[in-house]
Amino acid sequence: MPFKFKTYSPEELETCGRLLRENLLENAADNATWKTPAWTLAVKSWFHGALADGAECYGQPYTSEYKFDQCHTATEGFTFAKPGTLLLVLESEWGAELNRWQPIEKGRDLIMEDAQKIACERAVAKVMVFGSNGTEDQNWILQRLSELRNANSDGAPWLWFDVSWKYSGLDHQIRYGLFAAT
Repeated sequence: MPFKFKTYSPEELETCGRLLRENLLENAADNATWKTPAWTLAVKSWFHGALADGAECYGQPYTSEYKFDQCHTATEGFTFAKPGTLLLVLESEWGAELNRWQPIEKGRDLIMEDAQKIACERAVAKVMVFGSNGTEDQNWILQRLSELRNANSDGAPWLWFDVSWKYSGLDHQIRYGLFAAT
């Protein structure tokens, strides 16, 4: 059964992350050779499909973006927020695969640039999707995302979702988590 947001709560974000991960793992044979545009399309398609009833999606899978890779906004038919409220903002930045031509800092800089866009925006929920180069890199990124969120006094829940650059269909290579209000 496909996932649909209702209120964009932390619990819904957690469920969304788990189900997106399961979906990507179920299709591991197909997506193990994907390049970043295919991963972005898969993520945007998933979140477009999760759009709450009475909400509108900008940055749909096959359309241009405005400021974010995707955002969900409340319309007159949405009952949990005023029309025009940003319900969800999503950024996906895959960084850069670590190799002899790309230092790890380049990928980290790209990820943090996109994270800054969602950190300073007022929204009910936020999603940051990225590609790390292993556990050490992921820990560095998560620490900086947490610091960025705290520096902006951001009380909105953030779903983070990491697909390792070394992805080959293994379970541990897709991870997610939630920064929620404390």
